[in-house]
Amino acid sequence: MNNIANAFDAIGLTLAANNRQVGRTTLQKLIYFEAVTIPKKIKLKDPFFAYFHGPFNRDVAKSLEHMVFFDILSEHNTRDNYERYVYKVTPKGAPTIDRLESKFKQTLKKIKNLVEICDKSCKLNPNSLSFAAKVHYMFYSQKPKIKPMSEAALVNLGKSFDWRISKSDIKNGSKLLEHLKLASIQR
Repeated sequence: MNNIANAFDAIGLTLAANNRQVGRTTLQKLIYFEAVTIPKKIKLKDPFFAYFHGPFNRDVAKSLEHMVFFDILSEHNTRDNYERYVYKVTPKGAPTIDRLESKFKQTLKKIKNLVEICDKSCKLNPNSLSFAAKVHYMFYSQKPKIKPMSEAALVNLGKSFDWRISKSDIKNGSKLLEHLKLASIQR
């Protein structure tokens, strides 16, 4: 039995771990952190690349579209402070998610832990998750790695990715990274 989750599986497991509707950016960033923290359990076809809201994965985006198309997930457009898309499991999709939970019990336990840390740290706020993912992505894109990397250096590095990221954004994101034990930011 193959116990390595792909993008489709990771989306389903992330929604199962959270048990409520989640936005598109939040899903992308949670799966980014899952791929980073449990890489032997989650394998995506495409690598993450720098995009507007931080690391983005085409395989996750395509799988999300397929899950909506096949009525495993519902997609709703909301207009809180800005337009965004949120997803939740449909009644028709519940058996698929149940099968994923059964097949990937250990991976689900790790994903639940990660989601809980992110929820406690930032209430799964897409901006906070994006800032944390951007900081992590920038830090690990550097060759050679500079440890620890200063906030000022990250602000400058963000420009090379066309990201406007401030010291305040970096502080916000680095709190989550510290909770996830993923980075050391020099203050």
